[in-house]
Amino acid sequence: MTTSADIAAAPAGAHQTVVLCTDESGASFAREAALASPHRHCATITHAFTGRPSRAPRNHFTARYGSVASPGYPPNISGLHSEPGGDVPRRKKIATVMVSEVTLDGLAFFRSRRPTMVARKSEQSPLTQPSAADVVLQFVNTHTAGPHRLAERFASAEVMHAWLLENALGSQTTRVTEADATGARALRDALITVLLAHSGDKDITPEVLAQAEEHLRRVASRHPLVTVVTASGASLETTQTGVPGLFGAVLASVTELAQAGLWDRVRACRNQPCHFCFFDRTRNSSGVYCGPKCGSQASMRAYRQRKKELAAETPT
Repeated sequence: MTTSADIAAAPAGAHQTVVLCTDESGASFAREAALASPHRHCATITHAFTGRPSRAPRNHFTARYGSVASPGYPPNISGLHSEPGGDVPRRKKIATVMVSEVTLDGLAFFRSRRPTMVARKSEQSPLTQPSAADVVLQFVNTHTAGPHRLAERFASAEVMHAWLLENALGSQTTRVTEADATGARALRDALITVLLAHSGDKDITPEVLAQAEEHLRRVASRHPLVTVVTASGASLETTQTGVPGLFGAVLASVTELAQAGLWDRVRACRNQPCHFCFFDRTRNSSGVYCGPKCGSQASMRAYRQRKKELAAETPT
């Protein structure tokens, strides 16, 4: 049985070896025997695994990479040397060299991990929100719900005209009627229904979704788009102006998102009654709430509902 006195008497860099030799470590008998062997040719102190000294059986890996391993954490600042003419430490360079060495040797374990240590921040950023999503979200986030509880922006022709001016989508001469405001609300609500379906909202039944899709088809037939072909690609644009041009631009942005395979990432928060719309930038496309506050509220509501149902089923 290894005691605290054995650990205290262990030489520098060998404390891990003493711990592995305890009964509590779970190491195999062969492993304990190899580490505790008095024969120096079968064990060595190496930095190859973590950058910090540890004892391991001597093999090709420890012999080759022990001298090029990056410093362990926390780093020994005094041991880091600056590049000539600057004060940038060599630590990142050492890690990069080790990547190329290990890659040439065909070791996939380190090949998949070392580059992430020196990757640029931009390479780890989430999915970028496209400009077409900005157009759609600007239009649908005009309802009274949402985390900020803003006023209805399509309540009347006057209010909608003010919204157009605020967002540089119209001018003082832009004509807005009450029918335009009513049509804007209907189009927005149909789009939010589809976005709630993207979030997996259980209240959006197939019948409700079919009604929303049918309304979107009718709106699209009244606001046709034209294809504009250039040397760099093709896009859909509206030929109308004013409020009809706004409806056409929104539908063109939806089509652009669908063609790019990103339409299902435009979603509405399924927390009642928020329904604030957002672009899901998670890597695994799992976002269904506009923020952690709505997610917590929805989880607590579901917990209380389950608790209530369980109490109702339990006989008194």
